[in-house]
Amino acid sequence: MPVSTEGVMIPRNQLIDEELTGSPMSITHAVPMQMVGVQWFDERGQGHNEIWFVAGNAVYQPPNAEEWASQLKPVKDDLRQAILSQLNLTTSKEREPLPMKDEVDVIADEVAG
Repeated sequence: MPVSTEGVMIPRNQLIDEELTGSPMSITHAVPMQMVGVQWFDERGQGHNEIWFVAGNAVYQPPNAEEWASQLKPVKDDLRQAILSQLNLTTSKEREPLPMKDEVDVIADEVAG
């Protein structure tokens, strides 16, 4: 039912100052989300490696996506193989791990000659 605010009718679900409440220990909505690694370039052409989330047709970019993605480390091989097996993702051909960021700048401005 709409609420009147100085003669203007605003639907109750559009009022942002109302606190969202519900039955204790209840869930009203749940959707599976898929985590994806994304490399993208901003309006200045600067590259970013981030982790985003996809739920249906919506895509969410966490505020710390780039920092969080930069902190990811590969797990030990035994654990990697175990989780891939548990998720039924093992293949006969082993895949190479994702490339890690180089610590060395391989593009030099000046070359000794």
